Amino acid sequence: MFSIKQTLGFLLCLRPIGPKRGYIHKSLSFRRYNSSNNNQTNNTSRCWSLKSLREDFIEDRPQPISCIASSPDVLIEATEGTTKYPRLCSDNIGKALHVSFLSSTDSRVEALGLQNKDMRYDLTLDVIVQTLSVLEQCQRYYEIHNSYLAYRHDLSSLRKGCSPEDYAQFVKIVLKAEFSLRNFVLSEALFSEYIKFPNIEAGIIDIGLVTLVKNRNFALVKEFYVQVLKNPETFPISPLTLHAFAFEVFKTSDLIFMKQIMHSWLDATSDMIQPPLNETFSLLHRLLLKFEDSEGLSSFFSHSKVQMASYEGSEEYDLCIFRHDMATYKFTSVNEIADRMNHLFLKIKEARRIDFYTEVLNFGVSTNDFSLVKFAITRAQQDDTVELTNDFHKHVCHYFVKQGSLTTLVHYLRDVVRVAPNCHLGHVYVEQLWCCALENYPILSREITNDIRLILNREDYLREYNWLSYIISKKFNKRSGKVSGSRSTAEKYLTLSSHFSSDSTRAIHECITKGDMITSRAIMLNELQHGIRPSFAVLYSLLKLFIRDCVDSARLVDQIMRETYRNIPLKTDILWLKHNTLEVARSINRNSLSVAAKIEAAQVAATKIKDFEKERRAHLNFQNYMQLSSIFLILQNAKLAAQLLERGRKRMDSSNRRDWYIYYSNALKIYTRARDPVKFLSLLKEWNSNTDAWLVTNDTLRSCKGFVKYFEKHPPRTDQIIPERDIISEINMEIDTLLARYVNFKFQGLNDMRMVTEFLQNWIDQDLRSKLHISEQATLQETLKKRHAHFPSMDQ
Repeated sequence: MFSIKQTLGFLLCLRPIGPKRGYIHKSLSFRRYNSSNNNQTNNTSRCWSLKSLREDFIEDRPQPISCIASSPDVLIEATEGTTKYPRLCSDNIGKALHVSFLSSTDSRVEALGLQNKDMRYDLTLDVIVQTLSVLEQCQRYYEIHNSYLAYRHDLSSLRKGCSPEDYAQFVKIVLKAEFSLRNFVLSEALFSEYIKFPNIEAGIIDIGLVTLVKNRNFALVKEFYVQVLKNPETFPISPLTLHAFAFEVFKTSDLIFMKQIMHSWLDATSDMIQPPLNETFSLLHRLLLKFEDSEGLSSFFSHSKVQMASYEGSEEYDLCIFRHDMATYKFTSVNEIADRMNHLFLKIKEARRIDFYTEVLNFGVSTNDFSLVKFAITRAQQDDTVELTNDFHKHVCHYFVKQGSLTTLVHYLRDVVRVAPNCHLGHVYVEQLWCCALENYPILSREITNDIRLILNREDYLREYNWLSYIISKKFNKRSGKVSGSRSTAEKYLTLSSHFSSDSTRAIHECITKGDMITSRAIMLNELQHGIRPSFAVLYSLLKLFIRDCVDSARLVDQIMRETYRNIPLKTDILWLKHNTLEVARSINRNSLSVAAKIEAAQVAATKIKDFEKERRAHLNFQNYMQLSSIFLILQNAKLAAQLLERGRKRMDSSNRRDWYIYYSNALKIYTRARDPVKFLSLLKEWNSNTDAWLVTNDTLRSCKGFVKYFEKHPPRTDQIIPERDIISEINMEIDTLLARYVNFKFQGLNDMRMVTEFLQNWIDQDLRSKLHISEQATLQETLKKRHAHFPSMDQ
C-alpha cells in the first residue's frame, strides 16, 4: 500500500485537460449551472435592467482595462449594488469584466433601438424580450433571472400590449435561464406555461422532462411522457431527449420506471421517433445488471430495435460489462483489469480509452483502493492517445477529499487543473475544496464555511458564475445551520423533505412549522408508496428517523429499500438489532421481573448479538464492529463490548484518522462503563502518542471530563496496582495533553484554512482575468469586422 504523499510526484505530471461535454449538455444547448432566488437583489436588478434598456451606450470599440477603470460613469454602472470587500484586486477585475461584457453587447442592444432615454418606465414586453435575447446569447442567466424578478409583478400589464409570440419567447428565455440556474420549481411552472403555445422549440421538451424528474413529480412526468410519444409533431423530440430524460431517471435507480420509458419509446409506432442512442441503451443495461434482472435482460436484448442498433458488442456495451465486472469483483488483481483493458483497446476507438481509465479510477475511489487509483492515473498519463478530461480530474480530487488530503488537493488543483488552457473555475472544484477542508478539520466547520462564503458571495462574482447562488444558498447556508451541534427531529425531517416532490416538500414544511411530525411522516410514506425512490442514503436516514417513533413506518421503508437496492449494507441489519436490543432493555427496566428473569432476558439478547457477529464475521467491517460493541453497552455488558471493540480494531485502516477517532471514542466509553481506570489511562496515553490519530474534537474533551467524574463516583470493580487518586491524577494530566493537541490541531487548521482561501481567491482572480481577456478579444474581432464592412479592401 502506498502513502498519499507518494502520489504527488506523478499526479503533478498529469497533463491539462479539455472539458468533456456530457450527453445532457449536448441535448440542451446551454449550460446547466446553479443558482437560487435572491430577493435582496430585486431593486438592484430593476435598476440595472432599466439602465440597460434606456441609456445611451458607449461607442462600440474595445477599451483597455486602464480606460475602463478610470471612467467614473463606468465605475458607477459596474459597482451599483455590489457588496464591498477589502480585496481591491478582485473588485477591479470583477468590475472590469462586467463592464467589458456590457461594452461587448452594446452594439447589439443599440441595434435594437433601446438607447432612447425617454423610454423610462413605459417599456413593452417585446423590448424586454429583445434585451433578454441578447443576454441569452451571452449566457448571462443570472441577469435574466434578476430581470425576471424585477418585472414579474408587472407581467400582467406588460402582456396585454404584446403578441402571443413575444410572450412565448419571453417565457422560453426565462425558462432556459432558470433551468440553467437549477431553479427547478420555477422552471416547472414556466414550462407548464410555455407548452400552452404552438411551435414548441426543439430542446424544450428535454427541459420539461428533466425538470419534472428533478422535482420528483413522477406521476405528472409519466403522464406527460405518454402524451409526448403520442404527439411527436406537437412536442418535438429526438434520441437526445430520451437520453436526457433516461439519465435523470437512471440517477434515481428506479429500474421499473426506466424499463417503462425505454420500452414505451421502443414500441412507439410513429416514424418521427428515432431509435435510442447506444449510450441510452447502456443506462438501462447498467440498471438491469445492478438489480440482477435476468428476465429484463432477456426482454431487452431480444427487442428488434435493440438488435437493429447493434448495441451488443458496441463500445458502450463493452464499457458497461467492464464496469459491472469491476463492481462484482470478477477481477482478482490489477493485472487482470489491465489485461481486459488491453484486449478491449484493440477494438475500440482511441478517444474512448479515457472512459475506461475513468471507470477504473471511479471504482478505486469508491472502494478506497489506492492501487487502482494509482494504476488508472499512471496508465492514463502514459497513454499518448488520451486527453485527460474534466471528469477524470474530478474523480482524482474526490479521492483526496475522501482521504482528507487538503494540501495535496490544493497542489493538484493549482499545478494540474488550473493550468489547463481552457479551464475555468467550476462549482465542483469549489465544493471539493470546501468538503476536503471540512473532512480535515471538522472542528472548524463553521469558520471554514463562513470564510469561503465570504469570498464567493459577491454581486460581481454572482453575475459571472451562474452556479454561485445555488452553492451559497443550498450548500453553505444549510451547512452553517448544522454545525452548531446535533440536529433536532424537526430539522432532520426538513432536510429529508427536499428529496421528495416540491408539493410534498412544501406540505412537510407546513407540518413541521405546526409541530406535526405524524403528518410529515405520512406524506413521506405516501410518496414512497407512489413510486418516489430516493438514494439509499436517504432511505437509510428515513429508516433511522422512523425506527425511533413508528416501527411500522420503519418496516415499510425497510421493505422499499430492499426492493429497490439488492445489496443492502450490514449496517441496516445492525440498526434493527440495536432497535430490538433497546426494546429488551426497556422491557427489563419497565416490568417487575425477578432478578433471574432479567438476567435471562439480557443473556438471550446478548446471544443474538453474538450469533449475528459469528454468522457474518467474514463480511463485517471496522464500523460494523464499533456499532455492535455499542449495542452490548445497552445491555450493560462491557466485557463483550470490549471483545468486539478489539476485533474491530484489527479491521481498521491505521492511516485513517477518523477510524482512530471512532475507535478511541468508543474504547474510552467502554472502559469507563467497565470501571477500569487503568485501561482507560492506558488508552489515553496511547492516543496522545499516536501520530496517526491526530483528530481531536471538543466533544472528546467534554466526554473525557465526564468519564473522570464517573470514575470518581463509581469505584473500580477490581483491585488496581496504582492507588485510585493517582490514576485520576494521571488521567487528568493525559487529558491536559489531549487538550494541547486539540489547540495545536485547531491552529494548524486555521493556517490551512488561510491557504485554501488564498488559493481560491487567486484562482478566481486568474479566472476572471482570463475571461476578461477573452471578452476583449471577442469585442476586438467584432469591431474589426464592422470596420472591414464599412471600408472594404481595394482588391475587392
